[in-house]
Amino acid sequence: MNSLIIVDIIRPKSIFWFTICTCLGFSAVILQEIPEPNIVLLILSISLNNICAILINDIGDIKIDRLSGEAEKRSRPIASGRISIKEAWIIALIFFISSLFTAWLYSIQATAFSLIVFIFSLSYSLPPTRFCERKIWSILFWVILIIVCYLMMFFTLKGYLVFHLPSILFTIGTILFMGIGEIISIDLRDYKNDLEGGRKTFVGVVKNSQASTLMTVSTWFGGGFIVSSIVLSESISLLCYAYYLIVLFWCIYVTQIAKKISIHYDQTMAKSLHENWTWIYALMQIMVFLSFL
Repeated sequence: MNSLIIVDIIRPKSIFWFTICTCLGFSAVILQEIPEPNIVLLILSISLNNICAILINDIGDIKIDRLSGEAEKRSRPIASGRISIKEAWIIALIFFISSLFTAWLYSIQATAFSLIVFIFSLSYSLPPTRFCERKIWSILFWVILIIVCYLMMFFTLKGYLVFHLPSILFTIGTILFMGIGEIISIDLRDYKNDLEGGRKTFVGVVKNSQASTLMTVSTWFGGGFIVSSIVLSESISLLCYAYYLIVLFWCIYVTQIAKKISIHYDQTMAKSLHENWTWIYALMQIMVFLSFL
């Protein structure tokens, strides 16, 4: 197996913007300070588990990826045949076991966290549940996953559960509302490919205009909750104000793109929106983390 296949499997961009940046932002908000250096073990465990989840999702989406109009999806390791489904399962299990071991080095709570995420990955991507194809359930699944992951992250970092308004507002804003908006942006990006592959998603069930409206509303709600969480936090720095401006800019940007897509669907525009979403999300999480320095 050459290095290019390994890079395609790991998907460094996804691991960076979603896993690493999310862990940094959330750990700082939950602890209300910069975490101890051993947080690296927890981030590594979650990253390894995320790679496992990506592989499981690619196994479940192999037919859709092969029919996709995007060369990027058709060239994925499993869809392109560069690795077999059997090999993919072996690699996925190696990453999962590595995640469990790394989590165990951090704490027993982290080990339970890793196991729960693995179970969610299986139920989302594979039969008989395969929630990614269950219309409204594809969104409700993420809502449930968000709640579970927040509780497990809080318990893992603090060792106990307690009502903590800043982190609750941050979770609702960032992962729930912004997350719903980001999921819809993915569905908009993949709208034509999903139709050709026979995959039923939220955007495939409702009209583009309705999906675009929900994406806009979710983004603004998310921005409001995020700003509220930082205002209530113990972080006071110039980075906070820069963060507020970025959130406002992003909400306005999504509103403008959503309006254009609702009038006339443009896959290139939808793809660009999601790509920008990933980098803005990463930037916001890093700025939140640095705000507690």
